[in-house]
Amino acid sequence: MMWIGPRVTVAMGEDAAPLRVFARRSRNGVPTAAILLQGGVASLLLLTQSFEAVLEFVQFGLIACSFLTVLGLTKLRITQPELPRPCRTWSYPLTPRVFLAVALFMMAYLVAVRPFQSLAGLLMMLVGLVLYAVAKVQTRRRVHAEPLRHRPAADRRPRHRGGPGLHGNLRRRIGSRPGATIMSCASGVRRLSAG
Repeated sequence: MMWIGPRVTVAMGEDAAPLRVFARRSRNGVPTAAILLQGGVASLLLLTQSFEAVLEFVQFGLIACSFLTVLGLTKLRITQPELPRPCRTWSYPLTPRVFLAVALFMMAYLVAVRPFQSLAGLLMMLVGLVLYAVAKVQTRRRVHAEPLRHRPAADRRPRHRGGPGLHGNLRRRIGSRPGATIMSCASGVRRLSAG
């Protein structure tokens, strides 16, 4: 998590104006601010809770994100079957359904056995969604308030084509086809796997 987490934070910083400070890199390409944030949050969690409680807190969030990702990809496969599928799933649709069932069982088990840590993980995810919504509104206001002639030439294209906006950088990187931008986190994972 300490390796991947800062990269995801950097990708979110590149897409959301309020998080730009975390998109900065040192001259060697190290995302220093994102690593410091990740280390600070991890240290705070470890200093205030037991290691087991921190693992359970993180575990619930990771399982929930994995569950939602597989659920979203399954929905995308049903609602937009024309999109290219570069990665095939063995024995589809059985494999994703089994994964979803096991992940749902694990989340229910964690809520039953460790309700405080599980609900804290859920609360953290909800706070993230609220911050995402605030960042999206701020970015929209900033883009609409800025006259078109003052924008750089690269940002003068319409918003629906991957121009300025919360996911503009991501759309330019992977294309403007519908459903290409699922989450900001996906851009960090894509960059890690491509680099």
